[in-house]
Amino acid sequence: MRKYTLLLGVVACLLMSRVGRAQGFPSYSPPPMNISQMNMNHMYYGNNRNPNYRKGEGSYQLPDGSWHKSQKLVFDGQKLVVKDADADKLKLDFEAWRQLEVQRDTFLVMSNLPGRAQAADKPELVHSLLNQHGVRVLELCADYGKARYFVSRPQVPLQLLPSGKADFKTAMLAIVRDSPILAQEVSSGKLGRNDVVQIMQEYVDFLKRPGAARN
Repeated sequence: MRKYTLLLGVVACLLMSRVGRAQGFPSYSPPPMNISQMNMNHMYYGNNRNPNYRKGEGSYQLPDGSWHKSQKLVFDGQKLVVKDADADKLKLDFEAWRQLEVQRDTFLVMSNLPGRAQAADKPELVHSLLNQHGVRVLELCADYGKARYFVSRPQVPLQLLPSGKADFKTAMLAIVRDSPILAQEVSSGKLGRNDVVQIMQEYVDFLKRPGAARN
């Protein structure tokens, strides 16, 4: 009996000593990972693409005013690449051209957009959503807040449409006031800021009618 008691005591001592040694080991914590800065566009859209990505036949305008057609243009929202088989591959930052027409879309590079306290450091890219009979609706690209819309009309400078619901209604009513039906839809809230292209399209249709009043 004493042998068994002694043996159990030895085993207990060995177990306690192992536990003690294990508790004495420093715990391992992996070093923090150094994650480099990533382009947010890549995270959101993948494959280096963003909502302004276009590919296909089109034409582009250089700062000197000249237009150049291409069978294969690739625009990733930041760079324009001309990939025609019979010409050298050309890469242009969007500040190196003035207008781009591809896949029935038109992008413009503009400076001094209205609504700013001071001019931007570099020209900005805008998407033409509507361009008919001298009336144009533009949307600022790569602006990760609320969409910013601009409207131009014949003999009227480009204007920034307000983002607030009430201010937008006031500004839009000043434009479409000559069309009673359209003014009523805007005034009642049936058509709002998210319908800016539809509003201006209907306004253009109104202006094309014989005898329509104009602002």
